[in-house]
Order: sequence, then structure tokens, then C-alpha cells
Amino acid sequence: MNFKKLCKSALLVTGILASSAASATVILSTDFDGRTVSGNTASDLTWTTNGVIAPGVLAANSGSDSFSLFDTAAAQDRFAVDRNLHNEGNWFTDITFMMANDFASVSLSSVSFDSIIFNNSGNVQGVQRDLDFTVELFDDLALGPIFSYAQNNIFAANGSNSQPVKNISFDNLAVLLQQDTEYTLRITASGTGPGNNAGIDNFVLSGDVSPVPAPQAFALLALAIAGIAVRKAKRS
Repeated sequence: MNFKKLCKSALLVTGILASSAASATVILSTDFDGRTVSGNTASDLTWTTNGVIAPGVLAANSGSDSFSLFDTAAAQDRFAVDRNLHNEGNWFTDITFMMANDFASVSLSSVSFDSIIFNNSGNVQGVQRDLDFTVELFDDLALGPIFSYAQNNIFAANGSNSQPVKNISFDNLAVLLQQDTEYTLRITASGTGPGNNAGIDNFVLSGDVSPVPAPQAFALLALAIAGIAVRKAKRS
């Protein structure tokens, strides 16, 4: 194989490795199974990651008030917040992560989770209560959200609660993560009308990932470039 063909082959191999590795997949997820509750914080979370660094613990916040997570039988293996949305106000949880260094690119396409309503005793709500969720993404520049999407009226505000758990999804995010940048995905729960508490389960952040190309591809490319340089030197 001459050096020109070698160079083309090296570039082709490098491109194939980078592009074929990119595929829709789970970027970050947790099902909250086995979590430990202390105050407003859930620890011992099991995270599935691909292209990002796991966030660790999650906490429910309001910006000022002190409250806690439910640890009742109905709230086990879920992130359920003991805060009456109508009487006490909204709550949010921040999921903070960074792109891992061994990935060439990571893009986000969707986020989904199960939404659940609870009564003040920490049991799944037996009647319908209004519930809205907003998801926002921030970076460490703190110049405002990169995106902000809302899903309102997840549960109707009247009637019996025949479907206490509903999966909701926010799609078409189209966000390319940058190296050495910290991102925070904020999930905010709100609601009006008769009071209720809320929680989430089965959180999944999806997208595309491309690992850094294998060293063999870079070695082949370097060999081809070196060969071209040698040939040019001989001609001169």
C-alpha cells in the first residue's frame, strides 16, 4: 500500500471509529432502588452512566424552607418529597454532572421520569391532584438555562386516581456537552388547587455518545502523516 492510500485509510478508520461509536443510548439514569433517606437528601443511589460522571446524592430544595423526603412504604425506591405543593410551595432537585474525559462527544436528546402524587401521609394519592413538572439545564457560566420545558396538568384535578404513576418525557433537547463544563439538570414540581405532594422515579437522560477513537487509529494516522513527510523530503 502506498503512502497516499495509507493516509486515506487512516483517516477513514479514524472517522469510522468516531462516527460508528455514536448511538442513541442512556447517558444517565437511576431507579432510586435501595436509596437511603436522611432529611431532604437521598443517598446510596445507583447511577447508570455513559459519557458523563455520576452526580452522587440528590436533595429536594425550595430555596429557603426546610422539609424532608418521605420514607414510607409507598415512597420506597422513589424520590418522594414531603412538601404540599399547594399549601407550602414548589420544590426542585438538581442533578449535576460533567462529561467524562474519555469521550470525544456527548449530546443530550431527551429526559424522562415517572411522576407520582402522594398524600400528606406519604401514601400514593387516591384522588387526582394537579401536578406540573419543569426541566431546565444550566451550565457553570450561570447565564440562564440552556433550555426550559414544562409539562402541565399531568394529572387532572378531579376524579379518582386510577393511574397514580405516569411517565413523562421531554424530547428533542439537542444539547452538545462541552469538556470541563459542569451541567445541572433541574427538575421542579409545582401544582395548584387541592394540596398534594409529589415524587419521581425511573429517571433517564438519553442521547448520543462518541468515545475517544482507539489509540490504534491515531497510530495509523501518525504513521501515514510521517510517511508523507518522508516522501516530500526525498523529493526536495
